[in-house]
Amino acid sequence: MSRMKKKLVGIIMGVAMTATTITAPTAIFADDIDIEDIAVETEADSGEIAQQEILNEEDEVDWTMEDNSDEIDSASDIDIYSDFTSENVATEDVGTEEVTPVFGGFQNVSAVSSGNSRAEITRGADAILTLNVVCLAKVDGKTIDIRSYDNLLIYADIYIGDVKVNDTSIVLDKIGQRQAKTTYTLPDAVMQQYPDAAEVTVKVYSNLQTPAKAKLDKTFKLITPAVVNPTVEEIFPWGESFEFERGEACSGAIAVKLSDRPVEGKGPYCAAYINGQRITEPVALQKNTNVDPDNGYRGDISIAPELTEYLPEGTKIQIKVGFGSEMEDVSDEKVLEIEATGKPFIQGAKVDSIRSYEDAEYKNALGFVRAGRDYTAYLKGTFRDVTETDPLEVYAGVYVNNNLVGKLQPMTVEADNSAYNGKITFSLPEDTPASTAGRVVSIKVGIGKDMDNCAVIGKVSREKFNLQEVKLSKVEILDLYQEDEVKQFDRRNSLGFIVNLKFEGIPDDFNAIHKEVWLGDQLLEKSTVASTVGFRVDFTEEYREKIRDYEGTFLTVKLINDEDDVALFSYDMPLVGLTTKEEETANTVADQLKALPAVDKITLEDKESVKAARDAYDALNEDQKKLVPEEQVKALTDAETKIAELQKAADKKAADEKAAKAVTDKIAVLPAEKDLKLTDASKVKAARDAYNKLSADQKNLVTAAQLKVLTDAEARITQLQKAAQVKPKIILNVTSLPIQVKKSTTGVRIKTTAIKGDKIKSAKSSNSKVAKVSVKNGKLTIKGLKAGKATVTVTSTKGAKATVKITVQKKKVATKKLSATVSKKQTLKKGKKVKLKVAKTPFTAQDTVKWTSSNKKIATVTSKGVVKGLKKGTATITAKAGKKVVKFKVRVK
Repeated sequence: MSRMKKKLVGIIMGVAMTATTITAPTAIFADDIDIEDIAVETEADSGEIAQQEILNEEDEVDWTMEDNSDEIDSASDIDIYSDFTSENVATEDVGTEEVTPVFGGFQNVSAVSSGNSRAEITRGADAILTLNVVCLAKVDGKTIDIRSYDNLLIYADIYIGDVKVNDTSIVLDKIGQRQAKTTYTLPDAVMQQYPDAAEVTVKVYSNLQTPAKAKLDKTFKLITPAVVNPTVEEIFPWGESFEFERGEACSGAIAVKLSDRPVEGKGPYCAAYINGQRITEPVALQKNTNVDPDNGYRGDISIAPELTEYLPEGTKIQIKVGFGSEMEDVSDEKVLEIEATGKPFIQGAKVDSIRSYEDAEYKNALGFVRAGRDYTAYLKGTFRDVTETDPLEVYAGVYVNNNLVGKLQPMTVEADNSAYNGKITFSLPEDTPASTAGRVVSIKVGIGKDMDNCAVIGKVSREKFNLQEVKLSKVEILDLYQEDEVKQFDRRNSLGFIVNLKFEGIPDDFNAIHKEVWLGDQLLEKSTVASTVGFRVDFTEEYREKIRDYEGTFLTVKLINDEDDVALFSYDMPLVGLTTKEEETANTVADQLKALPAVDKITLEDKESVKAARDAYDALNEDQKKLVPEEQVKALTDAETKIAELQKAADKKAADEKAAKAVTDKIAVLPAEKDLKLTDASKVKAARDAYNKLSADQKNLVTAAQLKVLTDAEARITQLQKAAQVKPKIILNVTSLPIQVKKSTTGVRIKTTAIKGDKIKSAKSSNSKVAKVSVKNGKLTIKGLKAGKATVTVTSTKGAKATVKITVQKKKVATKKLSATVSKKQTLKKGKKVKLKVAKTPFTAQDTVKWTSSNKKIATVTSKGVVKGLKKGTATITAKAGKKVVKFKVRVK
């Protein structure tokens, strides 16, 4: 190819087959073609292809052919890549550079155009082959039109066996964008040189391949011409030999070998004959290479029991072969003879059917029996050909190899002799042979103890085994690919699993088993299992939905022995993944998080909803949390951060208000400024200290008015403290005082004090036998006890002291001085009153004050000194105590 540059084009090779799907090989290149899967298609014209382009070397592709063969006659018919546009087809001008596509393969849809067989070439005439391929080639990743490349050639060779029969390679015409096609005549003279069934192979390749590497084959088989009604060479039973016992259906398979291949539409049939008369419908025989590679056939035939029940003993049944459904050219020389056993039936009634059950309700059929076991079978059935009017005596028995087991047991018959029912109890011998055909153990129901006109049903018999000796030696639970061990079932992702088991002590014929899958007490699935070696557990979407709804922690898988209704194997498979409720909860939480306000709109009023969202999210398990979008979780944490900031600010404000209130409370309890005392100094100081400890923000919460109360209190305390520096001193209202024995007085009090508010705190008598003193609530009481003198010392609350000399005398204390304590000149209106007052000195004087009026018509006076004006004028009111007198001038208007 001189020194031209090559552009490598990936070509996908595959084989198409009419109405068939096969797997194509991976991508192939021109210098390394390797086709493993070949399909054969033999239609009169090439088939229409539906092809899938392989995109890379590792892909595996299914090629599907539609049976629409007469439609492919031109390039337009075969152009199935209608979805490719001009952008997909390589049409670029490469200049002087020659581009040579490298073919990777074709679709070989070559077909036999002569004859009417789809997979065979009939010898006896030249065969015309239509060689037809679909090409898929690319340049620089784009599909090309193979007609645009003159240097691209497509060839075919014809082989019979391994011999190439064409002298030179056959060149296919490029008739379409991707189709190459031609015809080739295969001479009959060439085909006659090879044996029947020899293979004719069409190999297709490009000039970029060597013929030896061409593997894109299409294979046909050579056959000889058919013969009308060939000779039956052999007829014999296929499998177990035919046996026929009266009262039983006879069925079996026959094998037939013919001398030649029959013509189409006249294949071999078989039927049963008695005395030359056909008694069954013809049954078509099917070609079977196991009987004979070329002309072997096999078929099944059945003979109803009623066809021979009343025939004499020794009557022969013959199976004959003919051709076509009308049984032409029946071969009487080659037949299969069967003789009915058992005595002929008698007239009166015939047991027509037997049905056996495990239960008296007739629900569960008795399917098989096992050696060495006890059974109770519940039977029911019907009669036919009934002419007997007297009650029938009907018995049933169980037979092993036609030998009665136990005794015949009577059945209950309907009054009209139409049906019967009953039960039989039997024990199968331990040496009862196993038989899947039901020919060892049978149940017979007949009339009378001679079991006339009986019907028989065979029971599958199985070998003896002891369930107690069965041991499970291996358990393996794998995924559906049998690659990985399955330890738990994911509600969301798992589709099923495979259980592999190994039992010891179970016979080969043990197959009455089924599997059960339970969700708690709910049976999810129950199905038959073919073998104890294991079973597959697949879950439909409906079952998986139930598993997702189930809130339990495991599902239970059981392998049940139907014979004994015992679980041979039970396993609790842990369930993981979210339940439907958990998923709904997760989605609800996600919605709850989504409903939170935006961060810039969060307030402390949202605190509870944010906390509830956090609590709900934290309550989720890890799988549930994966269902909550990350952005919603972030929104929650952002909201929490915002709430924390707002709470911090609120807490600070509350703390500031609390601190400020503590100070204002201290200020509020301070006495009014005028009531402050030096003892309140500590309270004032505590309020000031508390205020000074406040932050600037906290101080701003103390009002100016409140602060003024504090500063005013501080000023007053300062003032009091300065005053407190004056020495305490008190002056009593008397310095000496006479008092009569056994009389007391409270008139002694502080007249003046150096310190405002000073009061009498205590007093002491120098002679308590003469004068007794006491102080209560700052009031001094002095009582004379006996004549004599004593000095009473008074102490004030500020510590000042003063004395009064007390003279206690036996006689009354006389008034030494009487003084007016109100004005001596009074004016009042007529009818009005005024009280006049006087003071005796000493105030302990015991004289009574007497009041008199100089003119009672103008003014009167009471003993208490109350004057009442009567009429206009002036009157003198006189007060007299002892010898002392005081006069008041009263004018009435």
